[in-house]
Amino acid sequence: MSKKYKIGAVVLLAISAVMFSACGEKEPDMAPNDVVDQAIENIREYKAMAYDFAIVGTSKMAKDSITWEFDIDGAVDFSDTEKPLFTLALKGEANNDLDKKTADGELRMEAMKVYFMIRDLSDIANLLSPEMAADFMGKWWSLDLPDEIYSKFKALAEDSEDTEEKEALKALAENTEFLKDVKYSDSKNGLYRYNATLDQEAWKVYLVEAMKIRGEELTEDTNLKIDTIIGLIDPEIVIGVTKSEMILAEISGKIMEEENTNLDFKLSLSDFGKSVVIEIPEDVSDLSSLTQ
Repeated sequence: MSKKYKIGAVVLLAISAVMFSACGEKEPDMAPNDVVDQAIENIREYKAMAYDFAIVGTSKMAKDSITWEFDIDGAVDFSDTEKPLFTLALKGEANNDLDKKTADGELRMEAMKVYFMIRDLSDIANLLSPEMAADFMGKWWSLDLPDEIYSKFKALAEDSEDTEEKEALKALAENTEFLKDVKYSDSKNGLYRYNATLDQEAWKVYLVEAMKIRGEELTEDTNLKIDTIIGLIDPEIVIGVTKSEMILAEISGKIMEEENTNLDFKLSLSDFGKSVVIEIPEDVSDLSSLTQ
């Protein structure tokens, strides 16, 4: 056998081995519902992780259509109750036949201090005067987080003793079936993937009952907003669960704001338990100085 045919035979065997290996992967022995429930339960154990949220799609207007492409990525770390950490980077664009809108920015939060920079924003001229826009864009700015917002971040980080309210909310969540028709789809990129249907009525009942438990006012306008939010997402979604640790790592689906809007979204989670380090930018200006 010539050298050329020997190499060809080795390549063919390698490809065959990979194909048979992929075809031989089986779904977990656990029932699909149990796998997804376990994945959701497991991710609650982590207070630090990275995230990526992407949206791609089109909106058809009366005279033209708009193509959307946005990506938001970053990380959260609520391990230290006194110093919650959060990062966010946004980049995206919206195009039609005549115009193109773009956005590019970054935010870093360490405890009550927030640092942010807007590198690009097409409509900045509608928000600031040309002089202010020139001073504002492409620079790092800082501000102190308001106490009310900081308290909410701290609440996410705190692992305090259970209160009656927290116990009631926990029981409500445990007794609500948010998903139905969960079925194994395939195995890809280190994930078991499942098709599922959001139970929109169950979600609405949960949100309404959660508001009641927290003592929040429930008005007709609130009910309408809940219906609108729930109706934005197509009930058919895909859920990805890590093979190694059974952690929720991916949710994808469609946003259907109107008949003429078709947007695909995907939320990816990774780096579970990995500490976040906030890099303090150099040459930071206090935001209050912009208006002085």
